[in-house]
Amino acid sequence: MGWWVIWSEEHRRWWGPGRSGYVDQLEQAGRYSEAEARRIEKEANIPMDAPEFNEVAMPDPVPAFQRARVNPYDDARFTPRPCDRCGKTYRGPAVYCSLACAQADA
Repeated sequence: MGWWVIWSEEHRRWWGPGRSGYVDQLEQAGRYSEAEARRIEKEANIPMDAPEFNEVAMPDPVPAFQRARVNPYDDARFTPRPCDRCGKTYRGPAVYCSLACAQADA
């Protein structure tokens, strides 16, 4: 079983362990099962209208033994880029600019 992490686009920080707020560093982020991460993502994004979203769940991109050496803000995934589906420019760790674009390709 792989662990998942959750990025908060609204707070521009990672979800902390046990839903306990937000942290700046990926290595400090909470690790969740895929089911729990998807549940959190779904609950957090319900009130949002497309193409906006608050949270995005993703597989933990860093192996446990490397977590202490990673700074997520140096990661190329945070460079502004176009959405894979609609072309809108956004900044974040997901490949889509919104939950609506992600669900449309699912």
